[in-house]
Amino acid sequence: MRASVGHVKERLELSQDELAEYCQRWSVTELSLIGSSASDDVGADEPTEFLVRFEAGVMRRYADAVAMERELAELTGRDVELVDYRSVTDWSDNYIRREAILESAQTVYAA
Repeated sequence: MRASVGHVKERLELSQDELAEYCQRWSVTELSLIGSSASDDVGADEPTEFLVRFEAGVMRRYADAVAMERELAELTGRDVELVDYRSVTDWSDNYIRREAILESAQTVYAA
């Protein structure tokens, strides 16, 4: 069952101001919950999965991704996994994975 975005944000204890500041600092134009994280079925011990879209031309290094995950984990109080939007739409040949991720996505921030 899909959860409402407001309900998911409430469960993560994530304020819109904190989320906006985080996204602006990291040049994120859209942040969406994906997979079980976008539903009420997510377990307390499961990481929260986010699909992240960056401003055009922005490429992040691995060290940046690790820092972003750590920071977002501190904000949400949960382990976090980030998935780059381009890795799903542009760089993956697995259409089943692509469709599953994109169909489950619930936007929690958009610039």
